[in-house]
Amino acid sequence: MDPARLDGCTVSIARLTRQLPHIVWHSLRGQGRWIALVGGAALLVRLRLLSADGSVTAGDGPIYFTVAHSLLDGDWLAGNDYRTPGYPLALVPALLADRVLGRGEAELVLAGQDLLGIVLAVSIMLVGARHFGRLVGVAAGLLAAIAPVLPVLERMTYPDLLYACGVFAGAALLAEGAVRGGDRRWLAASGVAFGLTAYVKPAAQPL
Repeated sequence: MDPARLDGCTVSIARLTRQLPHIVWHSLRGQGRWIALVGGAALLVRLRLLSADGSVTAGDGPIYFTVAHSLLDGDWLAGNDYRTPGYPLALVPALLADRVLGRGEAELVLAGQDLLGIVLAVSIMLVGARHFGRLVGVAAGLLAAIAPVLPVLERMTYPDLLYACGVFAGAALLAEGAVRGGDRRWLAASGVAFGLTAYVKPAAQPL
């Protein structure tokens, strides 16, 4: 890529980052009760899960934890079996918290993923309301909050939930860029989100 164009994209993303708090605040204004409705429904569905004992999912789960421990111990990707580093990197805060709190690595990871599922349901509501109206947004958010699909992903120590969040973020940024007349800052941010998602799961590489 042309260095000048790359510098331009970097500046555009930096400007967008500075504007994000104002954009987020504008999107949230007047949506408090709907956020409470969707977030509350999602929390009620997950209350029992948040208090349940968790364990590392068999199969690839132990590999992701091994790589995360290697990253935490400064060995970078030692023990990696050709897995992308995005999910192990996301596990590191939970491993650090376990060293401080002693609550159990898997339990902290799964609790964090349950909370991420709640945030995703609320985000779906906000983006849906932004582009298709409040009724559609609330319906989509409630469906994401109470449907059994997300909780299943949340209770697995696999990268699928983080992958879904990355794809959603990229699509939301792309849609925002489209309604803003092809604003390159949003399109560049969308590309960054999709690119980072490819580090979570290789299935995102075509994006």
